Amino acid sequence: MAHIPTLSLKESLLFDVFCALVVHKIYNKYEVEPANLIATFLLLAGVPALPYYLLVPCMESTVVAVLLAYALFYVSLAVSVILYRISPMHPLAMYPGPLYLKISKLFWMYHASTGKQYVLFTRLHDKYGFVVRIGPNELSIVDVESIPPIIGLRKGPLPTHSALVWIAHGIPGTIPSLPAARDVDVHDQRRKLWNHGFTTSALKELQPAVENRVLELVDELGKRTFPKSGGREISLDLALWMSNFAMDRYDVMGDMVLSGGFSLVRKGDEGGTRALLGDFVECDSFPLHGEAYRLTYKDLRVVGVLQHTPWIIGLIHKLAAVPEGMRKFQEFAFQRYKMRRSQGTATRDLFHYITNEEGLEKIEVPTDQGMNDVLTAIGAGADTTSTVLAAVFFYLLSNPSVCMRLRKEVESEFPVEEREPFDAVKLARMPYLNAVMQYPPLSNEALRLQPPVATSLQRCPLEGSGGVIVAGRLVPESTILYLPPYLHHRDERYFSPSPDSFIPERWLDLDNKKFTTNVAAFIPFSAGRANCVGKSLALMEIRMVVATIVQRFDMEFAEGYDPHKWEEDLQEFFVMKVGKLPVVLRARH
Repeated sequence: MAHIPTLSLKESLLFDVFCALVVHKIYNKYEVEPANLIATFLLLAGVPALPYYLLVPCMESTVVAVLLAYALFYVSLAVSVILYRISPMHPLAMYPGPLYLKISKLFWMYHASTGKQYVLFTRLHDKYGFVVRIGPNELSIVDVESIPPIIGLRKGPLPTHSALVWIAHGIPGTIPSLPAARDVDVHDQRRKLWNHGFTTSALKELQPAVENRVLELVDELGKRTFPKSGGREISLDLALWMSNFAMDRYDVMGDMVLSGGFSLVRKGDEGGTRALLGDFVECDSFPLHGEAYRLTYKDLRVVGVLQHTPWIIGLIHKLAAVPEGMRKFQEFAFQRYKMRRSQGTATRDLFHYITNEEGLEKIEVPTDQGMNDVLTAIGAGADTTSTVLAAVFFYLLSNPSVCMRLRKEVESEFPVEEREPFDAVKLARMPYLNAVMQYPPLSNEALRLQPPVATSLQRCPLEGSGGVIVAGRLVPESTILYLPPYLHHRDERYFSPSPDSFIPERWLDLDNKKFTTNVAAFIPFSAGRANCVGKSLALMEIRMVVATIVQRFDMEFAEGYDPHKWEEDLQEFFVMKVGKLPVVLRARH
């Protein structure tokens, strides 16, 4: 060790601090991810070894030298990071926000785990205004004028790309799903494939699958309208049934994405699908041809937490620490993908379009890209539809006059003794139904109050763009921008009076002086060219389910149910998770 210069204890300690500052500078410039194991090891374990060798001659114990060198290094690194994030030198220093959120995303991981993230967003904006710094490099913005410059209009170049939140939903090392594609040109090219799957003609081909599942649903509900012994009527959890119709991923979306589905509403689990995914879901059993389940995701909480630290996802996969349920679900989906690809189908399902089976676009679709897109199609379409259906029925039950008016409109077009309300074109033109259902010019009041993705609508300025102008200020490229739909939809500047109340009439006449209804602030499906590609399909499903159930059944809350529990039970784990909705159904005919 004679070749190593001898420094005093003070000089060695200062050198240790200097090394920590250098590492902070490297991380700040290059954003080294933990999944890069070699670089991470060199920076966090190799660099502090240098001051250790300098400290050894100054210390009586090698162990003490190691502990001191590494402890001082990590403390100095942490202090440097914290001071920079709260200092005036930080690019987001001018934006207000709580100090603890500026320091670290670890606090958000806790709030996300509680399921009440949307509540914290609301409190922050109530206190700090319409632009709030909610993380070291994150802003939350509730301002209708900021939506176009962040999301982009339907024409022209996109100013931003998908933020890192979608990394938590994918598999590192594979071609990401469409929402996670961060290259704008690649996104636009792949979006063409999805657009083919949601044209008017494509939706007509998918419609029979929806009709069959709706009929199965109402038939099963009809079997549960008989009184129990003693005269008490049966109550059922209607949110649970909407979940089994849509959120369980295997019925409607299984039919439309993979031409065949899994028929859990009617058949139970004949194919062992539940057993394969048993660790991925938390099952609350209820009688349905032997056995069926409501799916409430254990791992959804994990995804909700990890979306705040997406940089750690790669490390989790490399260390084989992926939750077993998520791994099994991915394996299951991959099996279905390979089966569908090898067997083919005569039906033009969504798989047909997003894997470019017909060659409509000059695009090669690798297996991992196709699999990730299929996972997205099943998951996104099911989760969001389930949540919205449950919300629609809650608000209809809470407002009987609205439900009666809606029923009269449905029966005027579809007399129950003649036919089911399955004419998609006619459904889309019914004014009051669409005040509860349609996305602009009329809109969905239930979607306004309970958007499926409450706060996690994220975008990030394009690399090389220099940033974007938001609220008159330049936001740098590295900034993640939140546009929380839940807060936009309940802002009295855009929806008044009573922004927290269910009032479908606010959408019936947008020129009515009685209401302020700013359609531009209504973003449950995002907006612009990167909006939700499947919104037309989702709305078709929702219209058919709601119209059919309203036509077939009288409904009321079960005895003893407190409607105030609905809002209390809402939880957000990237998507909204609803609580129970105990309802008594009575067959009308």
